[in-house]
Amino acid sequence: MSLLYFILVALSLYGDMVKRYIPAQAAIGTLYGSSVAILIWLILNRTHQKRLKLIRNQESDLLCKSIYFISIIYIFHFLLGSNNAPFLAGLTYLLYIFIPLFYSVVVIKCCPDFNITKFSNIYHLLMIPINIIGLIQYKINPNFFIDKTYASSGGIIERNLFENGHFLRLPSIFVSADRYSAIGLIQFYLAFFLLLNQKQNKPVNIFWILFNFISGFIAMFISGARSRLIIVIAVLIIFTLTIIKGLLSGYSFNWLTNFKYSFKKIFTTILVLGLMLIFILLYYPEILNGLINEINRFPIVTFLQDSFTTGDVEDRVNVTIARSLVPDDIPWFGTGIGSFGDRPGEYSLAQTWAESGIFWGFFKLIGFIGIMFAMLLKAFQAFVVNDSVKVAAFTLPTLAILTGLLTGLAGVLELSSGVMLAVAVGAIMQYDQKC
Repeated sequence: MSLLYFILVALSLYGDMVKRYIPAQAAIGTLYGSSVAILIWLILNRTHQKRLKLIRNQESDLLCKSIYFISIIYIFHFLLGSNNAPFLAGLTYLLYIFIPLFYSVVVIKCCPDFNITKFSNIYHLLMIPINIIGLIQYKINPNFFIDKTYASSGGIIERNLFENGHFLRLPSIFVSADRYSAIGLIQFYLAFFLLLNQKQNKPVNIFWILFNFISGFIAMFISGARSRLIIVIAVLIIFTLTIIKGLLSGYSFNWLTNFKYSFKKIFTTILVLGLMLIFILLYYPEILNGLINEINRFPIVTFLQDSFTTGDVEDRVNVTIARSLVPDDIPWFGTGIGSFGDRPGEYSLAQTWAESGIFWGFFKLIGFIGIMFAMLLKAFQAFVVNDSVKVAAFTLPTLAILTGLLTGLAGVLELSSGVMLAVAVGAIMQYDQKC
């Protein structure tokens, strides 16, 4: 399975490189075809399926049935209600939705021994070159390794910084900064799964976990992901509240218990480094000022602060809600899948109402609510028993899908990050069933 993990992660993280060398349609076809081939490989490679009985629970069944339901609705809508929409755009749209979602189903149904910690470690290792390139773009040369095949900006997004000017959202190796942002969110998310490793009590493993949390943050800072940073903050708050609740009730966290075996070494290291840092800062205060300035150099941090102080977040939320409500002039059956492009656009619910109408749109929304409800149930169950890792594992994808429905599903179900998120959701569902 290790080879399969590597190929799946490498395709998701480095698939955009294909678009540098072959035409756009051929590149997209290659990536979709490869993703489907790996999906089939997972189905055929049912390791120990005969000897290891799959355990079912209501939440994983609800998740799978919700995905089946969404798929049936989209297929019927495509076949019966998309006569006026471009056929190829509609077909690509379906693949955009189906491929990531069915990775969750296949992992749950066919991969009872899926090793989520090994998968996460492979992902984190392959993220190192991507983040190095992102840092070079941020610190040294914004045009370093930028692919300008599809746009003169090469995927760099220029954002206004309100009255303070503008800043660049950088894409690393990807064709857009938003994709790098999504990949950074997945890196942060998969770092939680490293806490499930029973052997993470070694200091080097603990530093590896912290390194990947920080790397995910830096990737989102460089790529300028405001909404994803808000998701991360919300998950960290819920994660922390779960820990506090558990500690107050006398609960023993497995990962904290493992950490304490290395606490003396870690504490000694941190103490020595801290004393050295204090000494340096006392005698060289300009270093402290330089460090503060370096943190403030991340424009997204200032942008996020200004977003709240200027009321921009409130305005955007109000606009999003207004555009997501069912419009008065909504048709019954919509204009058809693909009539607004070959993928979900910005303000996905608004696009859904337009292309699906009230009939198809209502059932699609029910399906996505089913997916979110299944994960919310698991998050609530984990919160009740003080399982902080699983609380984070089920909360983040729920918030990501909710945000995607309101602001754009393309950012959630896009092939690279969407497949990784779906695999992780299926794996944690499978892991939770065995615990």
